[in-house]
Amino acid sequence: MFCLTHYERKAIIFLSLVIAVGALLKYSNLKIFNTSIIKNSVESKSTALININTAEEKDLEKIPHIGKKIAASIIQYRKNFGRFNDLQDLLKVKGIGKKKLDLIKDYLTF
Repeated sequence: MFCLTHYERKAIIFLSLVIAVGALLKYSNLKIFNTSIIKNSVESKSTALININTAEEKDLEKIPHIGKKIAASIIQYRKNFGRFNDLQDLLKVKGIGKKKLDLIKDYLTF
């Protein structure tokens, strides 16, 4: 009925396999990228808040975008000036600007 070349038959078989594998992945419980694991790890980071007034340097370094230098600056500021009362107080720490504060604020408590 149809006269297909060897390459056309290979292309049809290949496309059929791609469609079959796609359907199998879509309708099965098999997931290539398990987004629930990624979502849970992000949620666990956001729920484990770090108290900026009591945290040690190693704890502060666990906050994304806070390295050893800024963690040391936070502790030094605490020693010199006392507790942080709100987020705006963190802007007085060397190395923390408005952008960095926006990045770390969800990981902190007072």
